[in-house]
Amino acid sequence: AGGEDIWDEADQGYVALKAVSSDFDVKVRVYSLAPADDISKAGLMMRETMDPASPTLHLLANPPPPGGRGWIEAGRRTVSGGDTTSWGTNFTTAVMPNVWLRLRRTGDFFTGFYSVNGTDWVLMASAYQVFPGSVLLGLAATARDDDTSTIAEFREFGDMQFSNPTLEITQHPTYTTAPQNSTLRFS
Repeated sequence: AGGEDIWDEADQGYVALKAVSSDFDVKVRVYSLAPADDISKAGLMMRETMDPASPTLHLLANPPPPGGRGWIEAGRRTVSGGDTTSWGTNFTTAVMPNVWLRLRRTGDFFTGFYSVNGTDWVLMASAYQVFPGSVLLGLAATARDDDTSTIAEFREFGDMQFSNPTLEITQHPTYTTAPQNSTLRFS
């Protein structure tokens, strides 16, 4: 990822987002982040649109010391083109490769958490913010330096949970028998 920053009145960086039209509880492990700048960032982002000045809400980790400041920040922009402000407590206990971030939406109420193991969560942010029913949700990273780039590695992002999920079976599985207490995988 390149880009000047994910903050202020507009965001610059790399995002991988998908449209979501329900409440969610999503987590990701920020496994590594190369320090292009001591405040390079990587983590979870939710935004109204792809416009750089869009209202947004994010949880982002910085690279660990000595090359980075090692913070986890909670930021949000409530109006298009407005300033980004904190919506929680910044934590300075970010020690990669064990930085987990979790973002939950229930209507217009948002909560943010961090963890060092992906199981025990520490509440770091909560806020009411009005967003449309459908938003963009996913991963974001920025070098925080226009002249270079950073590499962020994410893991365990496949656990996205949404309320009222829809499931479409396009091809039925073939009949199979499995021993009791064994694991089966359908795709």
